[in-house]
Parts: sequence; structure tokens; C-alpha cells
Amino acid sequence: MNKKGNFLDFVPAVRNGITFIAGKDGQPGWLEIVHGSWADRLAQKLFRRPTRTVVELERFGSFIWENMDGKRSIYELAGMVSQRFGAEAEPLYERIAGYYRMLHKNGYVYWKPI
Repeated sequence: MNKKGNFLDFVPAVRNGITFIAGKDGQPGWLEIVHGSWADRLAQKLFRRPTRTVVELERFGSFIWENMDGKRSIYELAGMVSQRFGAEAEPLYERIAGYYRMLHKNGYVYWKPI
């Protein structure tokens, strides 16, 4: 996506091969990341790399993943976090922006065209 524009207007979408698994009884969930590219398969054979990775989420991250549908902007998701967690989520926009930059940098999400 073009880097111009307001970051809060970006719409995050989950990359293929990543599944969110919700926790039980209000507990945080986790991500299951399947490593299935040809480079991953080669690394699995040569270096005994795992075929999947599990990433545990904390409750804010779990809430965000539950509500990330590829249609809501970062701004809309931030509003949902604010409504759910209130002052506990502050500084809201700095935390959300940092979280999404990290997800994008690690290849977990991409930006959908608006």
C-alpha cells in the first residue's frame, strides 16, 4: 500500500497461513502460523525448522485479532479497543500504531486498498 495518507485509515488484513484461535472463558488467544512456502519447506528439511509457529497473545492483541476482518480501519479498531478497555488502553493510538507496524513488519498483516 502507498505509504501516503493517514496510518489510522489503513485497513489491515491477515496474511494467508495465519489463523487466530480464541482462548476459552475470556482468556487471550493465540496465532498459529503455518510455514508452507518453498523456502520454508527447504529450511524445514535442511535445518529442522518447525512447520508451524504458535504465538501467544495478550488480551489487547487477542481482542484486536478477534475484530480484524479486513474491512475495519485501524481507527475503527482503535475505537473498539477504547470502548472495551477504556483508560487501560491508553496511550491508545501510539500503542495501536506500534502494534500494527510490528504485525506488518513481521508479515502477519498487509494493508488492503481503501
